[in-house]
Amino acid sequence: MSKGLFLARSFYRAGHKVIGLDFERSYIPSSGRFSNTLSWHYELPNPVTNQQKMEYIAQLVEIIERDRIDLWVCVSGVSTTVTDALAKSEIEARTSCKVFLFQPETCETLHEKNLFIHKAASIGLDIPETTTIRSHEEALAFLKGKKPEHYILKSIWLDDVSRGDMTLYPRPNFEETTVLIMSLSISTDKPWIFQEFIRGDEYCTHAVIVKGRITAFVACPSSDLLMYYEPADLEISQRLLEFTRIYINSLEDGYITGQVSFDIMVKRGVEANAEPILYPIECNPRTHTAVVLFRNISGALADSYLDSLKDFGKEVCIPDPTTTDSLYWTGHDVVTLLLLPLLNLSGILGGLREFTLHFFFWRDATFEFWDPLPFLFLYHVYWPGLFLRSLLTGRRWSRVNVSTGRVFEY
Repeated sequence: MSKGLFLARSFYRAGHKVIGLDFERSYIPSSGRFSNTLSWHYELPNPVTNQQKMEYIAQLVEIIERDRIDLWVCVSGVSTTVTDALAKSEIEARTSCKVFLFQPETCETLHEKNLFIHKAASIGLDIPETTTIRSHEEALAFLKGKKPEHYILKSIWLDDVSRGDMTLYPRPNFEETTVLIMSLSISTDKPWIFQEFIRGDEYCTHAVIVKGRITAFVACPSSDLLMYYEPADLEISQRLLEFTRIYINSLEDGYITGQVSFDIMVKRGVEANAEPILYPIECNPRTHTAVVLFRNISGALADSYLDSLKDFGKEVCIPDPTTTDSLYWTGHDVVTLLLLPLLNLSGILGGLREFTLHFFFWRDATFEFWDPLPFLFLYHVYWPGLFLRSLLTGRRWSRVNVSTGRVFEY
């Protein structure tokens, strides 16, 4: 993941010893393990089953004790956040290491879309209309008589097939609505939510929080598959910062430590002086890729995490939008701006123009001259290896997120 690599580089450049912990999938190592910033790298079992989760936590404790680690900053994936939160209790009970992560109950509240929205409503924040459904019949009953194309449908749990599906419900034709609903895996064990579709500007945030105090914060314009990172302007950034403060103050008696990222729709009024309305739509209780926007002030970012060990008492660290580099991923641009236009014989000049702009005036989020191996491994081994695996196994995929190293499979 780009975010894990960036944090490793930030701590390294601030003068700290950095050890990498990861679990490998498909026998293809992550590119970050080859970074010059890591003193050592450990592979851990992928915690899927209960037995694997126990082994994962036990190995974490063993490594932390053996290497005398002071601080574990969790850069969890979607599927392991709660497991890492459970490990936090064991680690802090048996070692002197501090774990930069929320309590398991807090992670669950923030991670599950319905619980997150209910919490926001309970503290008086504006929310999109949200309804949990647990059967096809319940879904169809909810949609009867509703305004056409007013809701989107999301799985509460991780679901690569439906992720990114922006179909609006109900469809103009109720037969079409029924066919689409019946094709989804909706059950008591796999609930979904209908959420009011808010038309506005989407933003994502990343906040570092120590004992209830935000020590680092960044916001940027967002989209369903965000591959270009630029900081939001100061005015909207301050509004999103205040939203974050209000929400986190309602968690763990306001004495919370960890990382959180919000996806928020900003609906602006028709009148020029109208106050924008912020609608939270999702939350991730973990590191967001937007952390790469601290590139020009990585030392201050490292200090914002270390506040959990020693209270520096500094002001919240926020990247200056006038001096922060805009970031892109070369692999994504090569495919979307060069190869696809050539294959489609459409938009070739426009793609070439945008690629040139990014190449000369933006910064690649992975490449560093002083630490080149992760970039080289990413595009010469990691991605070719994943695509070769898909060809050999027949696994189908719908899209790729180069920034997170993730393939969305059918």
